[in-house]
Amino acid sequence: MSGFKEYIKEFGFGFYFIDDFMVKVLNKLKFPKNLRVKYANFKHKKVRKYLLKNYGYLLNEQTGARLPSQGEGRKTAYVFWWQGEGNAPEVVKTCIDSLRRNSGAEVVVLSQDNYKNYVDLPDYIIDKMQSGKMGLAVFSDIVRFNLLYRHGGVWIDSTCLVVGKFPDEVFSYSFYSINSPATRAEQFRWTSFFLASRRGDPVCGRMAEFYNEYWRDHDCSITYLLTDCWLNVLYENVPEVRGEIDAYPLSDVDFDALAEIIGEAYDESTFKAVAGRCFFHKLTYKLPYREENEGKFTVWGFIKNNKV
Repeated sequence: MSGFKEYIKEFGFGFYFIDDFMVKVLNKLKFPKNLRVKYANFKHKKVRKYLLKNYGYLLNEQTGARLPSQGEGRKTAYVFWWQGEGNAPEVVKTCIDSLRRNSGAEVVVLSQDNYKNYVDLPDYIIDKMQSGKMGLAVFSDIVRFNLLYRHGGVWIDSTCLVVGKFPDEVFSYSFYSINSPATRAEQFRWTSFFLASRRGDPVCGRMAEFYNEYWRDHDCSITYLLTDCWLNVLYENVPEVRGEIDAYPLSDVDFDALAEIIGEAYDESTFKAVAGRCFFHKLTYKLPYREENEGKFTVWGFIKNNKV
């Protein structure tokens, strides 16, 4: 969010209380995860109701000129780091390196220097990002859907460690996203950090169109998971979108498992068992991963030094 005052001005104190204040209280008091998930579902329902009221007109036929759909998935993976790969944290560099070595896809690293070669965004979106009204996380959401609609391919976040080749199913559907029991508990059959589509896919086209409209009207995001909330609105109200999302399979992968043991002492059998739960694992650059513990490699130390 771009600040308390701006948020209150645009959405009122009620939404601030629901979306920000109560979340902080629940986290600080360390409420059980299942209760926090239930509350997240409650607040996202409120957000979806607001979005449906104000942007429901976008549920009709996509208003912009539709690109012709590409017949087969493009095996190009896009990853975004604004400052450029050379200036990225070590975790991000390691993840991008793993993407190149293991995914089986051509890799394009997007940055402030080259993103305009791949997407054509409205000036007001770029202006709001450059002025600080829009954070880079939100900007990357806008870039990913515009890029996938225009080019097709795979979008993977810069903190995803790739440990295996992308499965064929990633490229077998017009639109695809990884999902897990955890994401479905929050009523989402997708994750925004791993998406794939064919050029001209209507799911990505509608998401790009929504972001253009939303940021024409606002200077801050109503909620952190704005992408998920609007995609849920589309899923519930547009048969074409529901059909594409229901087409790809549900999965029982666990892409958070590796992060849970990242600081523990490396053990080969444990590592292989955990890494094998998904072809990629979500890490973070915000925590200081230790490379050694009592003179031995941690899981992170092994990953970094052995080019997993």
